[in-house]
Amino acid sequence: MVIERLKRRLADSRAFFFYNPSALTFHERPFRNFYFIRDQEPYILVIMESFEDLPVFSELIGKEKEAVIFKFLPWSHESLEAVKHVRYFYNKHKALYPKHQVHILCNTEKEQRMLSAITPHTHFINQNALLDERLFPLAPLDPRPYDVVCNSRLIWMKRQHLLSDLNGRIALFGNNSIPTEWDYFDVLRRTIPLARMLHFPDTPYLKDVVPFTEIPFSPYEALAARLNQAYTGALLSRAEGANYASSEYLLCGLPVVSTSSIGGRDVFFDNRYCRIVPSNPRKIKNAVEELIAQKIEPAFIREETLKKMEPHRQRFRHILFNLHLKYRLEIDEKNYWNSVFINKMLEFGSKFPETFEAALQRIAI
Repeated sequence: MVIERLKRRLADSRAFFFYNPSALTFHERPFRNFYFIRDQEPYILVIMESFEDLPVFSELIGKEKEAVIFKFLPWSHESLEAVKHVRYFYNKHKALYPKHQVHILCNTEKEQRMLSAITPHTHFINQNALLDERLFPLAPLDPRPYDVVCNSRLIWMKRQHLLSDLNGRIALFGNNSIPTEWDYFDVLRRTIPLARMLHFPDTPYLKDVVPFTEIPFSPYEALAARLNQAYTGALLSRAEGANYASSEYLLCGLPVVSTSSIGGRDVFFDNRYCRIVPSNPRKIKNAVEELIAQKIEPAFIREETLKKMEPHRQRFRHILFNLHLKYRLEIDEKNYWNSVFINKMLEFGSKFPETFEAALQRIAI
């Protein structure tokens, strides 16, 4: 961890003197993640895209129209380098689209403090608080076929190989859509060969899955049933965003074992049923076994997690209510949240720009 901190400090120092925003450009992609909370002017929109891509949405809405854009942070922004990146593209967007106000939803308090130097419209609202708990029903504690489940893509960043001391007691729920990451898939086949692949109907051993095999699609609604086959959930990356899986485990009532990380996935952790350990297979195994031995009631974990999430939801609701007051829009305050709430407050993988343009055209009519 000391080496990692030194590397981040070096990156921050380089960013301070050499930051070059011209090297960053918007990426054309056929699918994007967004959701209209309000589908008429003033538009209220939630997105999880890069800051340099903000103009992609604003251009389609139009400069002359009022809009409020809530921007989630899909990656950690707790560094000077990240702040400089945000400042450049935030200010560029503000100059181009003065009628489009951007609110930044931060996954950690540190992100909120650092980014508030750019705009007062920053809020400590961890993305995981907006998971729909109704999608994560509880299941009886015993019996369960696996000691640990790891819900994450099968790529180097996720570091599933750290589960090697639990080989034979592991469930993997994740796919790999990145061709260059099949080398890591081979590493996993060697280090945790007896892990079970839950995406497949017959849950084969990892060692029996041939590289470049198409991993079957599994709908999000089936996720809880997969997670509830294990006693604990594992999170092993060093850095990313808040990581939905961290709270999906907790809403299912699973204790969590995590390596040390940045990004905000630990915001709803509790030392009564979560363990943060070094990136060491033996330490991870010991933590899993300790939590299993405690036989913590899933309902308790879920209830405590929802208590921690509620202030974040309240902050989001408060911002939305104030926006409606600002624009003198009438709403049924009692039923408003339920009328606009969807899981994660995002629709993932929407065709772009077709879906976005169709929504605007429908609204215009």
